[in-house]
Amino acid sequence: MIKKFLLFLLLFAVGSVSAETYYLNNDSFDALTDTGVYNTDSGSYISAYVIINAPGEYILNYSYANYTMPESGVFIFVNNTENVSLDCNYNWFNSTASYDAVRPVYVYNSTNVTVKNLKCNGFYSAVEFENSVDCVLTSSNFTSIQEDGIYLKNTNNTEISDCIITSLYGETVFLTNSYGNTISGCTMTATDNDDYAVLTLDYSENNLISDCVVTAVDYYAIGIYDSNNNTVLNSVADAYGNAIDLEYSNNCIIRGCTAKATNAENAIAITWHSDYNTVSNCTAISVLDGRAIYVGDSSSHAIIVNCNATAYDETIYLSGSDYNNIVNCNATTTSGDYAYYMASGSDYNNITDCNATAVRYAIYLSGSDYNNIVNSNAVATLYYAYEIVSSDYNNIVNCTATAVERGIRLGTSNYNNIITCNISASDWFGVEFSSSANYNNISNCVVTSQNRAIYTSYSYNNLITGSTLNSDNSAIYRYYSYDNRFYMNNINGPIVNDGSGDSYFISETELNYIYNGELYTSILGNYWYDYNETELNASNINGIWNVSYAVAGGGLDSYPLFGVSGKDIFVFNGDFVSYVFTEISENLTSKGILNNLNEVNSTNYESFEGLYFGMNDLGNITFTGSLNLSDLETQEFLLGLESKFNLTDGRIAFNVTDSELSGIGAEIEFYNIDDITYSANVTADDIYEYLVAFSDNGTSLDVSELVTGYELDGTTFRFNVTHFTIYEVDYDDGMYHITEENFTSTTSYSDGRNAYVMITEPGYYILECDFVNESSSDDFIVINSDNVTFDGNGHWLNSSNGYIVYSSEETPVANITVKNLMSDGDIYLYASNSIISSNMIYYMDIEGDYNTLFNNTVEDGIYTYGLYTTISSNNVTDSSGYAIDFDGEDGEGAYATIFNNTVLSSEYGICLDDCGESYSNISYNTVYSSEYPLIIGEEVTGCNIYLNNFIYTGTSTNISDITPDETGNNSFLSPFKIEYKYNGNIYSNFLGNYWSDYNGTDADGNGIGDNYYLYGCDDEADYLENDTAPLMGLWGIDLTPYTAPVTPTTAPSRSSGGGGRSYDSDISDEIGSKVIKNFVSSATVIYGNEIDENYANQLRERVQNAEGFTISGNAVIVGGPLANGFAKEYNDQFEMPISNDYPGENKGIIQVLKVQDNSGNIVKSYTIVYIAGSDRYGTLAALEYFKTLDELPEGPIMIEWTANGSVVVEELI
Repeated sequence: MIKKFLLFLLLFAVGSVSAETYYLNNDSFDALTDTGVYNTDSGSYISAYVIINAPGEYILNYSYANYTMPESGVFIFVNNTENVSLDCNYNWFNSTASYDAVRPVYVYNSTNVTVKNLKCNGFYSAVEFENSVDCVLTSSNFTSIQEDGIYLKNTNNTEISDCIITSLYGETVFLTNSYGNTISGCTMTATDNDDYAVLTLDYSENNLISDCVVTAVDYYAIGIYDSNNNTVLNSVADAYGNAIDLEYSNNCIIRGCTAKATNAENAIAITWHSDYNTVSNCTAISVLDGRAIYVGDSSSHAIIVNCNATAYDETIYLSGSDYNNIVNCNATTTSGDYAYYMASGSDYNNITDCNATAVRYAIYLSGSDYNNIVNSNAVATLYYAYEIVSSDYNNIVNCTATAVERGIRLGTSNYNNIITCNISASDWFGVEFSSSANYNNISNCVVTSQNRAIYTSYSYNNLITGSTLNSDNSAIYRYYSYDNRFYMNNINGPIVNDGSGDSYFISETELNYIYNGELYTSILGNYWYDYNETELNASNINGIWNVSYAVAGGGLDSYPLFGVSGKDIFVFNGDFVSYVFTEISENLTSKGILNNLNEVNSTNYESFEGLYFGMNDLGNITFTGSLNLSDLETQEFLLGLESKFNLTDGRIAFNVTDSELSGIGAEIEFYNIDDITYSANVTADDIYEYLVAFSDNGTSLDVSELVTGYELDGTTFRFNVTHFTIYEVDYDDGMYHITEENFTSTTSYSDGRNAYVMITEPGYYILECDFVNESSSDDFIVINSDNVTFDGNGHWLNSSNGYIVYSSEETPVANITVKNLMSDGDIYLYASNSIISSNMIYYMDIEGDYNTLFNNTVEDGIYTYGLYTTISSNNVTDSSGYAIDFDGEDGEGAYATIFNNTVLSSEYGICLDDCGESYSNISYNTVYSSEYPLIIGEEVTGCNIYLNNFIYTGTSTNISDITPDETGNNSFLSPFKIEYKYNGNIYSNFLGNYWSDYNGTDADGNGIGDNYYLYGCDDEADYLENDTAPLMGLWGIDLTPYTAPVTPTTAPSRSSGGGGRSYDSDISDEIGSKVIKNFVSSATVIYGNEIDENYANQLRERVQNAEGFTISGNAVIVGGPLANGFAKEYNDQFEMPISNDYPGENKGIIQVLKVQDNSGNIVKSYTIVYIAGSDRYGTLAALEYFKTLDELPEGPIMIEWTANGSVVVEELI
């Protein structure tokens, strides 16, 4: 007792001075002390062995077993303090005490308390947080707990993570009156939870449950009761009863979860006045006679989206539930009825873009009105696809119904609409009206049935129109039914009347319709498959036969259709003028001519203003005067406009002779004028000087008499004219065009060498022809000037002797681009800061620094000499020697990048033969070689070699025969973990290379060999390095990079050639700036906790947890120093360090830090972007604003989260 009292006094004494480290040993638990705190659950005061009431780090060095704990005994009681870390060091607490208040750890009225690495067994409860804020419980294991393994009472903003909890009874984790807490990565199990959920939220709001596994052997897994605005994310709930249960709870989100009910209960249940809840991207399974998703008991306004639901029957069930939206869901019954069931007055619900599959009754409505089923598919393998019973005013639109017995049955249901549906029944009825199903409407449907397409039984006043009815036995079967009306249908089958009275086979009133492009008005009947005009001597008058059709069993169609309804003849209730011009407009648009003729209608066609024609990326013309488009000649002129209209870069013309258009003023625009005039400094006056005009017959006109004004708007040249004629910008494009004339003679230039084309001035040179001279020994293109682009323009230059493109060692050049050339010859350049791309060539020799060779196809090989060369995305097809041979400076290195190249055939693949190749990066290449896929000399050092496919095609089986004898200090391992997919599974590991002669094993099946690949020698004692993670299959084929799937569209893969974007495919489309996208693509995005991970994923899909990671390049740190280790490390190096107090509530800061690393052989510099705030909304504000930036900011920017989103507070430059 004395020792305990002294410890208590010590802690009390230092509590207000500083945080220190304390060790809890055996003698710390000698005796209990009354804490003076009353526990309302047990109705007694708490006593404790250790009372912590001062900041500090507390480390437990003792495992404790106590089988005689008092009723309110606690081992460690954290009372009324802050900033405490309790590390239980994986020590055990064991007890069989069953009293309510007995706990190993009790945190009371405290702030910022962390409890970790706790293990306990047999308590009534494990850890309780009461009246506490901003606490953490992590990495702990609780077994055989009787009731509340973890208990949060009046506790807020606390994180529980990576814990395993097993309890005997319910409420394994229990939150009551607690807000803003996070439970993540936990496994919870209750073996006999009786009437309690394993994870229970009671009167608790704004909590997050993420990536948890919750199992209830008896009763419910997750229960949310009287609790609003909670989120369950990416978790698994498995229960004997309801897997996820909501009662009296609103505005909750269940996303990305798997819920399974093993007994006759619901996988997901939303009940008892629970409104405005969302279930998205979930899998719900009910094994026995329960429901996968249930919404009922006066619950409404639920959103169920992107879910897969499976149940024995009644898969998705709405009972007395209104205003729900079910979108893009798949519902399946395994043996029974009702994939979707609306019952007991479920009204005003929407089912959209869904699939329903059931044995009987795929979609069933009973006593439910005003519901909409749209764009959905229903399949019944036995009975009915749809059954609608005692339900009125429902709409089924653009759906399919497939069944054996009935596609759709309406029983005692009125005023329903079935529109634009495809309905089929293999045996009985396509659509059945029975038991007084009246005043329903079927329009624009296709109904097919072997027996009866439409069946009416004791049903009246239904309307079937605009539909195709197919049946071998009976397209329409009438059984004691009256006053039903059919018109504008295609009736492909017999008609049967069994005791029915009058039905009508014509429209009730005259209708406007279009036939052969003309508008008519008439009563309309149906198209009959067996109408015999020859026998009846009938003739066609405006699409209607002049002889009536006698309907079998009674009835007359006095206006039978000549053509197929909806194809040859269709009802038209719109503006006919608008219809005519819309057709003209669509015809022109389909041929690439943009226009606004679809805006012409009966009120403006005699005086239409603003008519324009244009073409994408080229320009347009807008007529400024009023035009009368009512006459037939004008319409015919517009129909044939394609043959008259001509619009190219800087030229617009179409023949308007004898057309009203010729006398009308116009505004003309030429787009992308910078492409036309070439010069970046061109002005509007310059372009006007180039502008010329011609009449239709080619006569030159005076532009000054036609043009009334002009301007240059960005890259668009806009000018106004008094009337239209042919206008053209007769420009000089600023390029040097190399034509056949340039190859008629040569010029001597050095040491007796001759060239056809000598380039001695900077500029853009473009080849306009092919030239082949196999006997010539002269060079074709010689470059003797800096700042030159030579564009082969897809043409061929061939010679068996001279160089195709050449610059000499005596006159080296810089800033050269050679592209788009086709040749069987060589490119040989002494050049620096140059780009060689998109060529098809025999051999390439480029010598100089900072050169880039990409997207070339080379037959024999690539050789380079110099520093900082990039050789990327090239194909070497058939090398007789070294396929890729890059040399650097002796003693200095090459610092080259050899990336994503393919060597299809070679004697030697990639060569590092002691010619200064050190400090280079070789990755993602595929090399086939008959001798050495990879050669590394003994002096080469500092190279990163990973994710390459080295494939030996020779006959040797000895490793030493196909690799050099010695190697230097290089790495065969990726410098970071890589996410990849292998045999259908996803992994993240450091990866090596694929070696075709590797014969190791892979016991764990992760695609990485268990044995090292010995590189350099077959004797392990002699070789200097190895591949410690050799791949079991080809990278990119057997092992493939993995990127988590995205919404609604897939971004294009990263470009590896010339053109297109250069950022990774997982970068968020919400980032608008290419500069920001490129930076994020080059950076590792680092987070510290789950909330920040969700934020980080808004920048890119591949993100990195800060724990155990080392920054070695560009990085984006998301989140502040409390959660992110790197934020803590670098926080004080930034101009504005982040804390709980600065920048303040709901505020965050974007900052940029340049870092230089001098620790290795290479001086590295990289950029760190810091996105963080004082709280989660501050971080979110900074993140959202970062996505809108055009470039990285020069100084800090403070952002505040408001009701309107992110708002800049100030730029702190």
